[in-house]
Amino acid sequence: MIGTLKGHSAAVNAIQVRDNTVVSVSGDRHIKIWDWPEQVCTRTIPAHEKGIACVEYDGRRIVSGSSDFEVCIFDAPTGLQVAQLRG
Repeated sequence: MIGTLKGHSAAVNAIQVRDNTVVSVSGDRHIKIWDWPEQVCTRTIPAHEKGIACVEYDGRRIVSGSSDFEVCIFDAPTGLQVAQLRG
């Protein structure tokens, strides 16, 4: 093991790695953005009403899917939600 990122309060369901950034999602309904070399959380985004099942991160946008029947899209640098797809 070369490191551990601690901070979620429920099971981590998915991660996405891009360059020096790790994005993780959890049953705690939060998205966390991590600086991997420093192994610190740089942003926590409260994202969904229920646990988050999956994540995709392209360096600019974070897309998360949850058991609340929503897909949410966030601007990674600001943490602001830019779209919410329900259905």
